[in-house]
Amino acid sequence: MLKKCVGLLMVCLWSVNASAIVVTDDSSDYDGTDVGTVDELVGEIGKREFRDLIAGQGFRGFRADAEQFWSNSLMGGDTELSLNSSTAGVGYLATDVENVYAILMPNEPGYYIVKNANFWGLFENTGASNWAVFDTSKLSSGFQLGEGPFQVDHVSGLDNVSPVPLPASMPMMGAALVVFVWMRKRMAKAKAKA
Repeated sequence: MLKKCVGLLMVCLWSVNASAIVVTDDSSDYDGTDVGTVDELVGEIGKREFRDLIAGQGFRGFRADAEQFWSNSLMGGDTELSLNSSTAGVGYLATDVENVYAILMPNEPGYYIVKNANFWGLFENTGASNWAVFDTSKLSSGFQLGEGPFQVDHVSGLDNVSPVPLPASMPMMGAALVVFVWMRKRMAKAKAKA
């Protein structure tokens, strides 16, 4: 049994290592760095569509509050994102996976926006959260990323600031308290009769 458990543990560790994405830019100090896994693309928008979205919202240009507004429009009502950083003129690093690039983040945001002159992409930051790891083949062709050098205008980090929802256990705790009080009263009545 012990041999089976050890064997299963080794397979799990190997599969975790096998899925890692590694920087392959030998001109960088980060060459050989494990950057985690590819982050999930939540949504993207072109410059023209973005202008239509923010029309009449009171935003001037492409400011941070407009980025935050667009991000929250993708999240629906369950999650509210707040901008926590913005880095301009971002350099990206090639990885050992085709079309996948990594950017070292100044903090560890829950979500981030990658921007160039024409398109924005919102990603959920998963895996190694201090790295933005994105697959350019999942982005629309208008992004003009993925074949040869490309320019990332800037990266903005966003954190989830949604209020903490009422835990599902709260109603159960309330019900348990009601039953407890009822049992105490019942026991007190039984004791009084005896």
